[in-house]
Amino acid sequence: MNFELKPYLGGDERATTLIEGFAKELKRVSPQSQVIVSSFNATMLKQFKALSRYADCDAV
Repeated sequence: MNFELKPYLGGDERATTLIEGFAKELKRVSPQSQVIVSSFNATMLKQFKALSRYADCDAV
């Protein structure tokens, strides 16, 4: 699966809420699944990484 986090114009607080919800829902995906999460926004990727069980993710 491939997901891209897009910048959100609703502000940082709203973006954080969306990332938290996304990370929560992604936990429902089988741990054996290959998941790619990308974004041109390094802050969003770092927030996702902090909330994610995917320990081998990194912002590039």
